[in-house]
Amino acid sequence: MLGNGATNIIAPVSTLAIAIASLFGGTLFQAIGHPGKATVVSLAKQVIFYIPAMLILAKVSGLIGILWAGPVAEVLAFFLAAVLVAKELKKMGDTRLEEKA
Repeated sequence: MLGNGATNIIAPVSTLAIAIASLFGGTLFQAIGHPGKATVVSLAKQVIFYIPAMLILAKVSGLIGILWAGPVAEVLAFFLAAVLVAKELKKMGDTRLEEKA
């Protein structure tokens, strides 16, 4: 099953750009003083999504499922970070508009 080296490389590398974007989301919340949101974004991949994905995909696909649990968790964490960042940027934009008025 692990004889296919390409799959072993493609799985973790396939979500590198998404991982970086999620990291930026967590850093944004730290920088603007929202430690709770920063913690949620930071723990989303490792705890909130990775463990359930590993357990579910291991039952469904065996060892290959465990290999793909990381990328699946990364994509889910990215969407969580994207939603939180979009809401925060909208709130920041609304605040700036109110200040100008």
